[in-house]
Amino acid sequence: MATSTNVAMDKFGPPGMPGDFLVLDIFRSETRSDQERLRDSTPREFEVTALLSRSPPSTDSFNLSVETERGGSYISAYPDAVKTLIKCPGGTLELMHNSKRELASLHFKCSAASPAEARRLFLDTVSPFVDHISYLGNVPLHIALVECNDPKNHLRTYNYINPHPQIIVNPHEATLYKRLLPIYALYREAKNTQSPFYKFLCYYKVLEGIYNHLRPEIFTNAKSRGISLTREKETVPEHNELKTTHPDLIGKPIKDVFDSRFTPAFRNEVAHYLLSDGGVLNVSEAQAAERFGAELLPIELCARAVIAVQERYESQSVQ
Repeated sequence: MATSTNVAMDKFGPPGMPGDFLVLDIFRSETRSDQERLRDSTPREFEVTALLSRSPPSTDSFNLSVETERGGSYISAYPDAVKTLIKCPGGTLELMHNSKRELASLHFKCSAASPAEARRLFLDTVSPFVDHISYLGNVPLHIALVECNDPKNHLRTYNYINPHPQIIVNPHEATLYKRLLPIYALYREAKNTQSPFYKFLCYYKVLEGIYNHLRPEIFTNAKSRGISLTREKETVPEHNELKTTHPDLIGKPIKDVFDSRFTPAFRNEVAHYLLSDGGVLNVSEAQAAERFGAELLPIELCARAVIAVQERYESQSVQ
């Protein structure tokens, strides 16, 4: 029987950011504490299941069922195929089809020391296969949900994107500045995508566009017209989540963070194929996605703060 529950929105992380949902089964006969089970670091067997989808998963609500019938794709099974087993270096991969004969779910068994390690091993094992058949079929193929089952500790973890709250916006109370139209477009593009790499790049381009083009342009234009703009300091704002993940960034000048952190460490990596060290960013690698995902909140906060300041400069220049 399916079960459901309601969780307050503020219990999740910042909207649009990746997170993990943990389900820990409780038994009267269990002698270990919850923390002992959650922090178990001994090598053990894991079962990882992923649902496939034709389109990106919805972030409006969570359905944590990984039943094969919930999955689907544009990839059809061979007429006589029931399932397919692939022996991989990291474990055994099982391909399952739904009643429409579509490739719908992936099952993987492996040995790891934590759910995070098991999920990375799974993604690094299956991603090359998924990437290749997407190319062969010339179709999109999304991994919509990943369940990592730890039978020893009766623990299941799921990946998800934090939902956005319902809001009311009154556009009549705001002023739309023509020079900022490409900036607003980039911001919406960032909010619409679930790719941590493309999301980061869109926010980066917001900062780049303002700092390298719009900001010097508006001050030069204002000076030529005899208008003195009141300069503002732009610092990384305080944020409850940021206090936990990046406390060292809070209060730092955003331009310094943009120049010293985002540009060399991340922007060059996501913008170029070959890196300065000769390496290549593989956007299907789990650790790469986690690394960029960890930067999304600070760069989004920086982008919002810089846009707000630029709007105020635009307002002052309209005289």
